[in-house]
Parts: sequence; structure tokens; C-alpha cells
Amino acid sequence: MAKTYDELLSELTETEEGKDKINIVKNALLSETMDDFKQLFAIVARTTLQTLLGISFYAFPKKVANPGLFTLDEIDFMAELFKVEFDVMLRFIRKAKKGKGKRKG
Repeated sequence: MAKTYDELLSELTETEEGKDKINIVKNALLSETMDDFKQLFAIVARTTLQTLLGISFYAFPKKVANPGLFTLDEIDFMAELFKVEFDVMLRFIRKAKKGKGKRKG
């Protein structure tokens, strides 16, 4: 059975392993060494973040493929989760978006 929002949030914020994951992501975001969601998902499971953000199974991959689709509320939630300022999380989203390739024109 899938874990609930509360179980996942508790697992990430209250266990030592979860706190370590958050600190690793936080440090990578602050030092700007994390370039894309692939690196983030190597630390925090894709399904965990998807569930915590409340994004459907079908919509989440689309947002990851095009990070510009994340709402300000979703970016703010990720910033709070990883204990960084909103601007730091927004820089990550922009960096991940740029890494997806150039627009056809």
C-alpha cells in the first residue's frame, strides 16, 4: 500500500535518513551543484516528491520534463521542504529548464 502524505512528510522530516537527504539536497541547491531533477531524484524518490506536492501521476512527469510548468506554490513548497529560500529553488527550476534544450524557432 502506498504511503500517505503525512507518512512521507514525517519520514523525510523526522527520521535521521530523511533529514540527511534534505541536508544533501539543501547543500547542493545552495552551492548550485545540482543541475536537474535527475540528480534530485537520486536523493529523494520521484514518487515521494510527487505525492508531497499533490501532483497527479500523469502531470508530474510533464512538469519534470518542462520545469516551467511548476506553479509558484509548488516551487515554494519545495523551497520549504529543502529549507532554502524561494529564490534558490527558483534558480534550480530555471537551471533545470535551461538544461532541457533550446526552443525551436
